[in-house]
Amino acid sequence: MKTYDVYKHPVVGYEAVKQGFSWPAFFFNWIWAFVKKMWVPGLIIIAINLCFSIIESALTLEDSTGAMLILLAAQLGFFIFLGKKGNEWRRDSLKKKGSVHLKTVLAESPDGAIAIIARPPGTTEGV
Repeated sequence: MKTYDVYKHPVVGYEAVKQGFSWPAFFFNWIWAFVKKMWVPGLIIIAINLCFSIIESALTLEDSTGAMLILLAAQLGFFIFLGKKGNEWRRDSLKKKGSVHLKTVLAESPDGAIAIIARPPGTTEGV
């Protein structure tokens, strides 16, 4: 079971955001940001990745193995940072767009968390 924060937007509906590390933000960083409609963070991530690529190209030309290892460590650190902050940024994004935090629940999946919140009062099926 994972812990999810469930939000509701008057037009978009329900969304559940897992608490803790975001593996999609770690692995797919800017793509994940765009899928979640977080345009500014996505563009910033692209810019930072582009900087890493430019530095990597320069280090490859100079054949600097030690500096390349430092760069790879910096990239890994950046991806870990994205994974740690990703779900927090997503919660902030939902709030800025008008979603209201309804409740924090334990569930197996985001859909399960939404089902717990969205089911009619007094029903206990599927719990």
